[in-house]
Amino acid sequence: MGTLARMQSEMLSPKTRVLDVKSCRDLRIEEFEDPFEAFFWLGACAAKREASPKKAPLADVAEFVAFDTETTGLGSRDVAVQVCVGFYDAAGKALGFYDKLWKPPRGAVISKGSIAVHGVTNARVLRDGLDARSELPKVHAIFKKMRSRGKRIVAHNAAFDVRILCQTASAHGFAGWDLKQSHTFCTMNAAAPRCGLKSKKTGRARKPKNAELYRIMTGKAPSGALHDAQVDVGVTARSYAEGVARSWW
Repeated sequence: MGTLARMQSEMLSPKTRVLDVKSCRDLRIEEFEDPFEAFFWLGACAAKREASPKKAPLADVAEFVAFDTETTGLGSRDVAVQVCVGFYDAAGKALGFYDKLWKPPRGAVISKGSIAVHGVTNARVLRDGLDARSELPKVHAIFKKMRSRGKRIVAHNAAFDVRILCQTASAHGFAGWDLKQSHTFCTMNAAAPRCGLKSKKTGRARKPKNAELYRIMTGKAPSGALHDAQVDVGVTARSYAEGVARSWW
């Protein structure tokens, strides 16, 4: 079958005679014998591709985001080595994720205790991690967009993750970082008065762990390997969405 005949049969729907952009992808000018035919069909393909709607960035459409970090440790100089931001609609359905390993700054290492918790080793992050200096502006832009839209930035124990990201930005020389705890919504703090949990040692009221709040909200334990940032984000987002449904916040 010749080029023109093939395109007429494959690229145009018999019912609507609408150009199918998928059939244009592998088309080359060398396939045409007639230059006028090439000009017509390739031009039509280009126009169709340009007219195809582009998906909006997730930060432009998400109703809320949830975020989590895995770190080199818990101290004032520790940094994030895994960062996940999940984008969700109003019902709590995941729209997509930013989930990356970040290389720590030179000289920083992941403590043995932290590796035992989250499983991210120094060898893995050096092999698979991205340059945090180029990734920090991307995450900063996500949070900035959500704030400008008046949408919530959710985390469990938000104070910790906000501090870690601030320390990470400082360690990598990103001066533009400005996320504060006041910009976030903490499911741990917000849920504490409603959970009725008490410390076994002191008998005093205590705040729920991420998995505990999930169990209270859903009646079951979360699935997946906890202390992976994306898994933890999913747990936090589900608890947050359940809290919205219950008018807890």
